[in-house]
Amino acid sequence: MLQLLQQCQQVQHHRPSTSTQLRFLTRSTDLVRHRSTTTMTRRTKSLLFAGSLFLFGSCASDSHDSMTHDHSAMPVDAASVMGKPDQPVTGPQGRVGQFVVECPFSHALPDDPIVYPGDAGASHLHVFFGNVTSNADANLESLLGQGTTCEQQQDTASYWAPALLDNGQLITPVKSVAYYRAGVGVDPTTVVAFPPGLMMIAG
Repeated sequence: MLQLLQQCQQVQHHRPSTSTQLRFLTRSTDLVRHRSTTTMTRRTKSLLFAGSLFLFGSCASDSHDSMTHDHSAMPVDAASVMGKPDQPVTGPQGRVGQFVVECPFSHALPDDPIVYPGDAGASHLHVFFGNVTSNADANLESLLGQGTTCEQQQDTASYWAPALLDNGQLITPVKSVAYYRAGVGVDPTTVVAFPPGLMMIAG
């Protein structure tokens, strides 16, 4: 009996008090809270990191797309490219003397005497007006010595433009019309003839 009492006293001696149990419970609760907080913090950091990557990727993608496709991002001043617009002309044709050259269609060739001189067939198809022999080898001498379709027979120059096709078939134009006049603000009495052999690209 005495031994049983001693064992009970020992058990009671080693049994934690209520305050000890409360402290243990508090520490356990704190530990659980700490672990929960740590886990949530890690998850939050992971989400923030993933969000940062997504945001960076989106920004990088948008930047690439804007650089590739958004041409409006580089505004261009039209005046700096095309120059100042012409001033309006008052009166009939600005009351400046002019003359018109009308030249019916002559022929069509895949030649361009200015862009591909001497290289027959190097160009896309052109329709020619004026000089009847104009081709890739045309020069001042050949143009001066040949006939013309122009109503003004002294104009043996050659005029040409890209051909228009309909299902592969050439649409034959009727004629070309060119007019010559002094520019706005230019005194007509100061106008001189074109220099021999002048070549000009327009459009």
